[in-house]
Amino acid sequence: MKRHVFHGFCVLLSALAGMGAQPAWAQTVAGARVDLASEQEEDEAKHRARPSDAFPLNGDVRLDNTVGLGTFVPGEARRTSYDLGLFLRAGVVLGHGLNIGALQTVSKNLASNADAGAARPYDTVVGDTLLTVNWSPTHGDDAGKPKPLLLPGGVKVGSSLVAALPTSRASRFQTRIVALTPGISLLKPDLFGGRLAILYAFGFTKNFNRLTTSAVDAVNFPSLARPDGPELMSGQSDIATGLLNTAFSIRNTLSVTWLPTPRVAVGLTYVLYNNFKYESFASDAFTSANAKPGRGRSDLQWGLVSVGYAFDPDRGWTLSALAVTASPPWSADNTTLRFPFFDFRSTADNYTSLSLSVNRAF
Repeated sequence: MKRHVFHGFCVLLSALAGMGAQPAWAQTVAGARVDLASEQEEDEAKHRARPSDAFPLNGDVRLDNTVGLGTFVPGEARRTSYDLGLFLRAGVVLGHGLNIGALQTVSKNLASNADAGAARPYDTVVGDTLLTVNWSPTHGDDAGKPKPLLLPGGVKVGSSLVAALPTSRASRFQTRIVALTPGISLLKPDLFGGRLAILYAFGFTKNFNRLTTSAVDAVNFPSLARPDGPELMSGQSDIATGLLNTAFSIRNTLSVTWLPTPRVAVGLTYVLYNNFKYESFASDAFTSANAKPGRGRSDLQWGLVSVGYAFDPDRGWTLSALAVTASPPWSADNTTLRFPFFDFRSTADNYTSLSLSVNRAF
């Protein structure tokens, strides 16, 4: 499994942003210290407030520099990879805990190898455009001002709906029309004097595709099909590749954030994807003894270790370092669990990547 780590991470972060509450480390790295600032910091923020602070539009721009861990492996096993990435988000606060927004990612491969995730050297990848609706229930306090609704134990609850528009090549290859992800999140932000936060988020993604298998255009790739062959589909305008598309996915996320100082955040996040494909063909006389008919399944885990520093919190500037490990939960022989936060088994394969990012929040 080779994946484009920056693009995948941005999709992951975008999806988590649509959970109604980002992971606490992402909130801090983005310059938002809601529920984690002391009363003194809140008073200082009031004195620094500008007229534009009340404007309902907000957003983020982030530039990422990502290298695969295989870049640092000595000898013939070295697998150098380097990508630049751009993350754009815009949102509107509608009030009563309701926010809508849009997110877009673009990445550029600058150094690649046969084991890297880029489809071709120096490739530019435009991700799916994500439209998000987030709602965190609120109620009026004694002064009539909106206040987050808390569950017993001071837990904040959030809900979301994310729609992924098929603007990426991968989605077009999968004949995707749209992907919808409803989700819910639970955030406990004020542990140990407000310096520790724990987030759990659950999401369910349903993909709506034209075909159950990935396909290419018969006009552009005529040599991949025989005249009137069974691989021709949709009135012979598409050529099936034999790769079953994912019908739906389940995502579970657990994130822990520690704030040693008001400007520094250290985060640990684990995400598990369970992907379920469409039903495959029934067994026949030509089916391999190792093949299993029915619905296919593939699992993917993400382990993220982050350190963020708000070097100019007044203007929303943040610098962050991130180690991302994207891998199957099990080894190739399905006998050993992979450590989710670092690839000790095959570092040259670029399962683990290191990123240095600068973020500007508006």
